[in-house]
Amino acid sequence: MSLRSCRAVLAGAGLVLTVACAGNPSEPPVRIAVTTTPVGATCEARRDGQAVGRVAPTPGLLRVTNSASPIQVSCDAPAHATGRTVIASRTDGSTAGLYFLAGGLIGLAAASATGAMYAYPADTHVALVPQSFPDVTQRDAFFDPIIARLREQVSGTTNDAPAVTLMEAEIVRLEGLRQAARIGV
Repeated sequence: MSLRSCRAVLAGAGLVLTVACAGNPSEPPVRIAVTTTPVGATCEARRDGQAVGRVAPTPGLLRVTNSASPIQVSCDAPAHATGRTVIASRTDGSTAGLYFLAGGLIGLAAASATGAMYAYPADTHVALVPQSFPDVTQRDAFFDPIIARLREQVSGTTNDAPAVTLMEAEIVRLEGLRQAARIGV
């Protein structure tokens, strides 16, 4: 093997190792600010069926690693129904581009596998449904913005069928809670 061939092989091996180490699992966690209405709730976060964090009491920070998978957040507070939201990750185009430039398809695959090319939003809010409302107007004023925000998230989420499915299920759940809400109690 010529010196030139040896250098090419070593450079290629170095590039593969650099890309493989770029998705270091010891990366510091991402912080997602979790707020609730009412404040003081206890929230549990799950991803792919596994617990990934807890915030108690709210407001507080949820610390997770980036991933392609959505995070389901469930919050509880006295005199309120359980509140839920879905935190969908988005592809971080600049990071994906850097991995592709550094390692081609191998770099892109490594970034995808480690979650390095995905990012969660910096914050999320969960509104917990009160056990009763004074009147229909106040009930609808509570539910309408929450459902509108979820519909906006669904329309803005591309290529993430699990997140869309979870958000659509949450809209159905909220509409059911709206219809079941006690009025004037």
